[in-house]
Amino acid sequence: MMRAWMSVTLIAGLIAMAATAGAETLTAGELALTVDDAGRVTGLAVAGADVVGEAGAGPLVELADVTRGPEFVPGTVAGGTLAEGLQVRFEGLQAGATVTCAPTGAALRFTCYLVGQEDLPARGVLLRLSFPV
Repeated sequence: MMRAWMSVTLIAGLIAMAATAGAETLTAGELALTVDDAGRVTGLAVAGADVVGEAGAGPLVELADVTRGPEFVPGTVAGGTLAEGLQVRFEGLQAGATVTCAPTGAALRFTCYLVGQEDLPARGVLLRLSFPV
């Protein structure tokens, strides 16, 4: 009986670790933001209450080239962390970004450095940070 209980506990623990592997949580005051290693917002809590709920996970950063239309392309993580600089690429748009997030008082402050391919002409783009609630 004890052996079966320990096995179930161990399996549950491993599943919980796998679900949060690669996730990064940033906090400021009573705000907590969790982003997985694919760059998706998987958790957003205010004063301990989860506000993502039924909305589910969604991409943190998306980019649209308005000369092509209103469709947003989700960012693909190429490396890094939000705290130190998350490297993101936008498939088909020849652009990339470095996104950082730092606590400032009770808020999280985002900074984004967006760069397009050198030989591209000037164009209009929209960068969107998404928080599924």
